[in-house]
Amino acid sequence: MSVHRLHVADQICLSWPGEPLESRESAAVRVRVAGQDGIWSPWSATARVECGLLSNQDWSGCPVSPDDSVGREDPAPVLSRRFTVEGTCAEARIHLTAGGLFVAYLDGRRIGQDQLCPGWTDYRHRINALTYDLTDSLTPGNHQLDVLLGNGWYRGHLGWQRLTDFYGDRLWLMAQLEWLDSRGEQVLSGDDQWTWHPSPIRSNDLYDGECRDMRIPLLEVRGAVHPVQLLPMPHVSIRPQEAPPARIIRRLPGQKIITTPSGRTVVDFG
Repeated sequence: MSVHRLHVADQICLSWPGEPLESRESAAVRVRVAGQDGIWSPWSATARVECGLLSNQDWSGCPVSPDDSVGREDPAPVLSRRFTVEGTCAEARIHLTAGGLFVAYLDGRRIGQDQLCPGWTDYRHRINALTYDLTDSLTPGNHQLDVLLGNGWYRGHLGWQRLTDFYGDRLWLMAQLEWLDSRGEQVLSGDDQWTWHPSPIRSNDLYDGECRDMRIPLLEVRGAVHPVQLLPMPHVSIRPQEAPPARIIRRLPGQKIITTPSGRTVVDFG
């Protein structure tokens, strides 16, 4: 245990006072403060901090992508990978990033509550990645990881001129699941064992919205399942997301349900 004393008036965004943490390294932190009177507050509750993958060299495997015929106006693809956990899982983390937007699911249940991941950066220089703790979810037996990809800022409409494919013309995913079970350390990453299939999201765009066939469950496979294509590792920096993620803070209920003269049902949100 180490104690650091800082003589500052600031309260947020202070530099880490100890030795920099490495990738996957964690620390337990407590703080207390004193004013000009010199009286110390009680210690805070312990907060745990943990680093994601800080270097591109920490990623194994490679980006996986649907075949290059899947364009911006095609249904959003779902990339899938099956795997097995043997015995009790002692610890598990999944690291995720994408060219485009991603929503990840483990055995049909959403991973995290963050929206529009991995956020907007200049993909030509840096890409955000997010890390989630899956320790309690990896029970012994077979599991399936599904990741839905969307166009987002990467190749959807962007800017006043509504440019498209500004950063790239095909979606890709990098996923790295690391866990510890009875066999020891296990790693699932980008390889040719992934598959993909089209989702019921028929179109998606940050400007134009989303069109989805609600008759079909989101992750349901209908028709053929296709092999992924493996892409080269990005040359730009992949780093943990620094800004707070976008999250749903309010839900608006529909105000009216209208049946149009053509027989369609419309929900009016007011």
